[in-house]
Amino acid sequence: MSDLIVKYTEKGNHFIWLDTNANAARTVLRRYPPEMRALNPIHIGIVGFGELGQALLFHAAQTLVLPDESPIRATVFVQDRRQVEYFIRKHPALNPANRDHPAFGQQVPLLEIHSDEYAEPAPTLPALESAHRAVPFSAIYICVEHDHEALTACERLLQSLPAIGLHCPIVCCLPGDWFESADQALEHFKHLPPEYRDPVKFFHLAADQFHPWEQYPGEALDIAGILINKAYTYFTQHGAKPIAVMDSDFAALSEDDMKAWYQREEPFRISSRASGDHIWQKLRWLGYVLDENSPGPLPPATLQNLEECFKLLAEDLAALDQLCRLEHRRFVAERLMNGWLRHDETLKPLRLNATSVPYDALPENEKHKDEVIILSLPAIVRALLKISEAREPDEKRRLRLYGQCAASRLK
Repeated sequence: MSDLIVKYTEKGNHFIWLDTNANAARTVLRRYPPEMRALNPIHIGIVGFGELGQALLFHAAQTLVLPDESPIRATVFVQDRRQVEYFIRKHPALNPANRDHPAFGQQVPLLEIHSDEYAEPAPTLPALESAHRAVPFSAIYICVEHDHEALTACERLLQSLPAIGLHCPIVCCLPGDWFESADQALEHFKHLPPEYRDPVKFFHLAADQFHPWEQYPGEALDIAGILINKAYTYFTQHGAKPIAVMDSDFAALSEDDMKAWYQREEPFRISSRASGDHIWQKLRWLGYVLDENSPGPLPPATLQNLEECFKLLAEDLAALDQLCRLEHRRFVAERLMNGWLRHDETLKPLRLNATSVPYDALPENEKHKDEVIILSLPAIVRALLKISEAREPDEKRRLRLYGQCAASRLK
């Protein structure tokens, strides 16, 4: 098999490795992230811990990284708790036993993970109530293996949560073994008044994940990472301040851009994807939402408003410093979740990195890399919107920007 891969790539061809569960988890966390509530850390619930549930927990660890450094709590409802224990052993950055180990930069565990065994179809009332009492849920994700199991779990949660005085979003992930779209599943809840079914958001692993215009499955999800790669490459070559780059050349992807992406090694693409995914979290913290659908009460936003917000950040050294620290913590989380360890010298073949340290321990040139990413965001968002409008024929699936600047929360 390896010989065939070598021969294929020698002819100028490229491989893009597809993991549908990983892509689904990334899409869900972008589109239906947990609520940010004042005074409470984020607490996600995951019902079911097959490949999708594990992918969701993995990507939550490297995506749900916030400026206030509050711990992210995850409660996994699973039929066999040993699944969670094995998952933590597989990903030592989640193991609290490694908290003070220098190889992890003294920055683990990345998530505070709890588990509770349950019998189908959904967690028991006492289990939900106990987990919620510890830290209120920000969102509960249903990640079971069959569509009808997902609907049954969803119905049970819709009944159980109000009974214990809990109100939070429910994201019901449909594997697609029965329903062809989320709309078909929604038909089963039309007998309920809107106020009872509104907490539920459906995500169909096939229909809601891919786009007909993609050059390869998952390209739409990768565009933010491709733009991150383009921006970083441009600025490292030219040494320019990224905030000044708002021209039309950046707001498109050329054949050369895609060729550069295909030629990157997969570990580098993984890193760029993670940085691209976190754009949605940074925007949320600043008061914006980038989504296909209007997120409730938030008004439409203009790019001019976003650019003015970032100009204010560029002039406010304390706020800019906080976002740079955030970007570095995100980078460290991504590296640790993908098996890298800290070392005095960066040795990429061994996945050893010298910068997996607290932000204050970084040399100035490394801090500049974080600043490049932060100040590039308005140009990247402009490009994301323009590309979505140009390529997506279905207006309902085009990205739009909502919200207004809340940069004052960084002070």
